[in-house]
Amino acid sequence: MQNIRFVDDGSPVVKGYDVHNHPDGKPYKLSEYLTGLEYDDWLRTSLNHNPNRTQLNNQFLRQAKRMEKFTSQQTQRTDPGFIWEINPVFFNFQVGFDEWQQEHIEKPGCKIFQVDPDISYRLKEKLMDELKEQNPYTTHFLLLHIRRGDATLICDTSLESMQAYLSCSFNQTKTYGNFTVLLSSDERDVSYRNKIRSMLVEGDDGEKLAHSFVDLDAAASKIVDDYTKSVVGGERLLNNYVNYKMNMLMLYDDRQIPMKLQKNRSNCPKCFSIHQAFRRAQEGKKVAKWKPLWWGPE
Repeated sequence: MQNIRFVDDGSPVVKGYDVHNHPDGKPYKLSEYLTGLEYDDWLRTSLNHNPNRTQLNNQFLRQAKRMEKFTSQQTQRTDPGFIWEINPVFFNFQVGFDEWQQEHIEKPGCKIFQVDPDISYRLKEKLMDELKEQNPYTTHFLLLHIRRGDATLICDTSLESMQAYLSCSFNQTKTYGNFTVLLSSDERDVSYRNKIRSMLVEGDDGEKLAHSFVDLDAAASKIVDDYTKSVVGGERLLNNYVNYKMNMLMLYDDRQIPMKLQKNRSNCPKCFSIHQAFRRAQEGKKVAKWKPLWWGPE
């Protein structure tokens, strides 16, 4: 996540899986980098995918401590370094990373820089400001999260099911003003996303459920892209984690987006009455806390 480069040639220290110029058209493995004889004494290890997230987090912590011990023994620029290949997506070992990070925040001689999460927060606030400016007649922003992918085997998010879910959820909401729905989903099929939009802002026989619609994933990506072009080294932010962090911040923003609809493996209701939720809020009754679950396993 950081723009760290070697002193000698300025090449990046953190490398992604690059298919460019590979003779077999396959991703390069990090172990294929720095293969000269002068790197024979470098420490090499790999964090491989593990469906058991507890074991994966424990494996990350063991490897992080091994790397820490190894690098603490290096005193000269010419001392051997290390190559750490990480195959799992960050979300799956974030608990281990957070635990390791917490141990080092107050450790003498070590400082953890929270650069990208802070940038994600500022970009999220910028996105929210733009949404308000572009949708001036909005009374309420509502976030609709649809988990697709492997979750479709457990939660029916077919277009027919979503039509019934949205129609039921928005029943009796006309008196609450204009809703702008922010769609966030792992679904890459543009036609699916467009049909969800049509259900909300066109509806059956012209009966609109919502006032306006925003593809939140596309809007967040544009914010990040524009920002990366405006700062030196901004290309480091072109990764899934920044967008993921922005979306998570939107999900937890109960002040600006108090209402959320969700369909995923652990929470797959046939209907969520927005009308009843507003009634309960107006009566001062406690509303069950919504716990968002994202692209990782649920």
